[in-house]
Amino acid sequence: MKRILSIDGGGMRGVIPALILARLEQTSGIRSAAMFDLIAGTSTGGIIACGLGSGIEAWRLWEMYKSRGAEIFSRPWYRPSAVVSKYSASGIEKVLDDVFGTMPFAFAKTKLLVPTFDTQADAPYHLKSWEKPCVWLMKEAARATSAAPTYFPAAQKRYVDGGLFANDPAMNAYAEARRLWPGEDLFLLSVGTGFKGGHTGYPANGGLLRWAKPILGTLFNAPAADVDYMAATCLGPGYVRLNGELPDDVNPEMDDASAKNIAALEAFAEALARSAALSKLTKTMGANA
Repeated sequence: MKRILSIDGGGMRGVIPALILARLEQTSGIRSAAMFDLIAGTSTGGIIACGLGSGIEAWRLWEMYKSRGAEIFSRPWYRPSAVVSKYSASGIEKVLDDVFGTMPFAFAKTKLLVPTFDTQADAPYHLKSWEKPCVWLMKEAARATSAAPTYFPAAQKRYVDGGLFANDPAMNAYAEARRLWPGEDLFLLSVGTGFKGGHTGYPANGGLLRWAKPILGTLFNAPAADVDYMAATCLGPGYVRLNGELPDDVNPEMDDASAKNIAALEAFAEALARSAALSKLTKTMGANA
């Protein structure tokens, strides 16, 4: 059986999958790079995927969000977000450089799949650590997948956040796994970053201004729900999705790096980590590692 890990995007909500995976590593005694044959991640999930694929323990990535999240989302008061991206690239690039150094993407300890969007080709682009030649550095792949439009400038002046088309990359990972290992049994663990439920006030007959706010949430939540449906249909019991509705004390905005919000995200992640699904998963991963 080949084991696949997929991690959603969500900015600072990356605290959630980082903590859940830290608990999985802790209880199984196995690092993710040894536990999974393929790890896929988009945006903040792509950063985590690159970290895990580099052999970094998940708890260190969890600590990265706690200790350096505010550095990633650090904004000078004079930066006009209506004209340029809300944040400069300096903060996130400094953090990624400190975490990954000059490690080549091809040196990953397990196969990595990291989606980004190529604005010059106007098409999705999937970074694959196993494809040759692979000239990317790990920090470059992490930067390319997490360059969220309006938040950060494009990486290398052309690559932007893979969340534009695959915020939940579970089916991207499934497709690649089928190509890599035809005929093999597959097990896919998909870890989300939470969502805000409830009706968002869709206008029955609205224009740009009335649709501007509700459409943003829909563009992220609806595709993820569709991916969940497809993955469950394709894999049946070989698919586990860990995600849930965020409580009221969590700010879902991707750039809220306040200590209060991080603590709320951690509490939510701990609740998911204590779920029966994760308990069963730990036994499964330990038995098959």
